[in-house]
Amino acid sequence: MSAADFQAILPVTLGPVAKLFALGFVGLLLRRSGVLDNRGVDTLTRLTVCVLLPMILLRLMAFPALGFLALGGLLHAGLLTRAWAFLLFLQTISPTATNIAAIARQYGSEEVSDFVNHLCLMLYLAAMATIPFWIMIWAMKFGLGIG
Repeated sequence: MSAADFQAILPVTLGPVAKLFALGFVGLLLRRSGVLDNRGVDTLTRLTVCVLLPMILLRLMAFPALGFLALGGLLHAGLLTRAWAFLLFLQTISPTATNIAAIARQYGSEEVSDFVNHLCLMLYLAAMATIPFWIMIWAMKFGLGIG
């Protein structure tokens, strides 16, 4: 795989349109979660650290650690190139997709929908710290080079 192929798969920088969409998406999550109105304050008080922290740690710390070990082993065995291993690792460190919130809104109760919306919001906020951490760990162990 050449450097041009890797850059086509994984753009190095976000363009201004992508940044605008990302900001709009976070705003939409805030609005849908109810944090901006009185209903959201009551829901947030029910989401204690005992509920959110294990879910966040599992999704953003335990799963990436398993992915790091598995992909590192595949990379060391020569079954994956460094570029493909890094792309797969980016998938493991990313927070949950928001389609689960849409499914909860469609098929669950209002309380379940609120919980899932808040959980998605907290996952995205926590990911702002965990994604750079995991990329730094990957870079220290395997480097960010393509070859």
